[in-house]
Amino acid sequence: MRSRKFILIVLLLLLSIFLIHTLPKAKYKGTGFISKLEIPMVFPGWKGKDVTKEVGLNVNASVYDFVSEAVAYNYINKAGKNLLFIILDAGNFHHPKVCFTGAGFKIKELPDSEFQLQDYHFKTHTLFT
Repeated sequence: MRSRKFILIVLLLLLSIFLIHTLPKAKYKGTGFISKLEIPMVFPGWKGKDVTKEVGLNVNASVYDFVSEAVAYNYINKAGKNLLFIILDAGNFHHPKVCFTGAGFKIKELPDSEFQLQDYHFKTHTLFT
């Protein structure tokens, strides 16, 4: 009797693992706010370049089903310093401090930034890496 319960539990666990890895996962549906943004490529002392593809943010890849939109700009100033600016519209996403720390960056938390998008005002968490 005890061995039947054990076998049943093992079979249920194996079935669960199989289903988790074979059933299609739903793609996150975002709000669409990123495509409405007008982010300047040039502002005083800085010149930007769209590096979304270079940093691997291909939202059409199934590995990024949790991201609906993404944009990444690399800004360079006259002194040669870089600023990587990334905006994601993502669900079920780990905190950037985890990601960037794991990639070897040092993180400094900054005060929240505020943005105005048409008639909508929003605050964002800001990190310096």
